[in-house]
Amino acid sequence: MGEFMSYLNSIKLKLRELEDYSKNEEILLVMYSLNQTRENIFLKDTISCQEKQKINRKLFRRMKGEPLNKIFKKQNFYGFDFKVNNSVLAPRVETEILVEKVINEIKGRKSKIDLLDLCTGSGCIGLSIKKVCNDKIDKLVLLDIDNKALRVAKENKKLLNISGNVKILKSNMFERLKSSQKFDIITCNPPYITEQEYKNLPVGVKNFDPKISLVGGKEGLDYYKILARESKKYLKSDGKIFVEIGFKQKDKVEKLFRENGFNVECFKDFSRKNRVIVGSFSERLSND
Repeated sequence: MGEFMSYLNSIKLKLRELEDYSKNEEILLVMYSLNQTRENIFLKDTISCQEKQKINRKLFRRMKGEPLNKIFKKQNFYGFDFKVNNSVLAPRVETEILVEKVINEIKGRKSKIDLLDLCTGSGCIGLSIKKVCNDKIDKLVLLDIDNKALRVAKENKKLLNISGNVKILKSNMFERLKSSQKFDIITCNPPYITEQEYKNLPVGVKNFDPKISLVGGKEGLDYYKILARESKKYLKSDGKIFVEIGFKQKDKVEKLFRENGFNVECFKDFSRKNRVIVGSFSERLSND
């Protein structure tokens, strides 16, 4: 084993002591620290003292529990690199299934659509969809209650070179919207952790992700109650709402939406856990 691979293996052994270690994150740590591609990393044979110092500074922070995405202030999501910091949740791979479902829905429609993304945070959901389906989105509105999160979303809009009719606004859920504003699709990844679950979260989440983006009340259902009750006011006829859920919340969230006149489907993520609820709303049917 060469000098570099031996050093890389030693990093791996240290990182595996962490409760939230992810497979191959030692490779990302080295790549980002040295600003190198994966291909270049695996071509290396030796490593200089200066390179070790750069890596070790980041490794020290990681061993204290800070996630890589917060150390390097970026996270890849749905093939795009997003800026993240301690003011927003780092996009999770589980959320990509929501984006995929929305993109398939948009591609299946003949006309352009208006899209609303609530609790937008970094903007990863709305901006990823806009990036892929640009020509089929007439209007995109991103809302969040936190000014710091909105700044990150605006930076990501610029980073992804997204143009067109995109509005990024401060709003407590639907509060900022006029009653006349209607959307074909609403998306939301709301806070859904319970107060009790929050106490037991890993250090990397509890200490580096904003609590406001995680906790959805005592039962984790506070935002779903708002979404189920209020969203139909802002959906066009035959509009749809796509929401992420905690995998144990399926029955309760489905019940909330059904009680408010929605037809409901649930989809699993890549780990086969219940992850996305899709509510179909028909204004005609609701008035029958």
